[in-house]
Amino acid sequence: MDPSSELSSSTLYRTSERDFAIPNRRMPSGEQAPEIQSQYSLNIPPAAVRTKIRQEFERHRYVQRLPVVDMLIFQSNAEFQETMNYWKQSPHVLKYWRAEQDPKARLPSNFMEGFLEGRT
Repeated sequence: MDPSSELSSSTLYRTSERDFAIPNRRMPSGEQAPEIQSQYSLNIPPAAVRTKIRQEFERHRYVQRLPVVDMLIFQSNAEFQETMNYWKQSPHVLKYWRAEQDPKARLPSNFMEGFLEGRT
């Protein structure tokens, strides 16, 4: 089988150690932002949804260990599929904007601080 035909339905990602392919099953991108916004009746513009999707990917930009990259890609695809299949409730989607809207929504910096705040 021709190697180029194997990758025709996949996206090739090149790393310093090896190449790996990810199937092109509705990869998370900004083009689904209006659908997510209308599906979950969010009071957030599609541009903010696109930005949040991008921020979630940028959070892990410098991860270089391949097993970790594989796990992150799998988890992001699963998260995206659950969102697009409407398997989530609105609070599950809105959790991505909670830290921006509520300053107390952050996680405590250590166990003792969380314990004293009543959030273990």
